[in-house]
Amino acid sequence: MGNHAALLAKPGAHHKALLKRAHALHQDQVIDSDDLCDMLELAESGLAFAVESLLDIERTNRGDQMHVLVTPMRLRGIALDAKARRRYPHIRGNVMVNAAISQVLGRATNIARVEVGMPLDPDPLPPLLDARLAAMAVTGFVLSGIEYIDGCAYAKAW
Repeated sequence: MGNHAALLAKPGAHHKALLKRAHALHQDQVIDSDDLCDMLELAESGLAFAVESLLDIERTNRGDQMHVLVTPMRLRGIALDAKARRRYPHIRGNVMVNAAISQVLGRATNIARVEVGMPLDPDPLPPLLDARLAAMAVTGFVLSGIEYIDGCAYAKAW
């Protein structure tokens, strides 16, 4: 299941092949019933992932998602001047803000992240903890919060 391209090209066929392989391993007594159940659940999860990914791609192609250009306004807590912000490569993606439990903070908080590709792809920026809307105008907005890099907390704004 490590080949995303094959999975997205033919999710039904990929799913069917995984089911057949799992049942064959069980029938040959290579795996027990618990392992079979785990493998079937993984196959179902792979199919669900493929379908959701294809729907996301379709929505993106239709323009259903709000893509923004993200420019960090601070690096390791130090504010960037306007010239430095213009030189910084913009990150095009979806800004997602969700309430969740932060392991680092040990409490519930708003966590912002930038998604740029597939769901399992790494995020281009560290998550923004305690995310809040600091400013908003017609052409953009600023999210501010805290980022943790190598165990250190820094003020951050996008």
